[in-house]
Amino acid sequence: MRFLLQTSFSFSFSSPITAQNAILALQPDLNQKHEKRSKTVLKANKNVVLANMSAMDEIALKASANSMFKAMALIQKIQDNKKEL
Repeated sequence: MRFLLQTSFSFSFSSPITAQNAILALQPDLNQKHEKRSKTVLKANKNVVLANMSAMDEIALKASANSMFKAMALIQKIQDNKKEL
């Protein structure tokens, strides 16, 4: 399988532990067998999560990026609500 397109994004969190927990929460979805046309690798660098995405075509890349943005937005929203408690 050859991935022709690549992009990367970074997501900031309040602490390194929160960034690591975000990766742990998303890891099971990244290792699914249905991920045939794209691949995402997450790495933590202090309180920042780096997402590197590769895909075979534009549609697969867009779908991966959209999924990642939605998941990260949800994690950050949960983090913000936890601060209010």
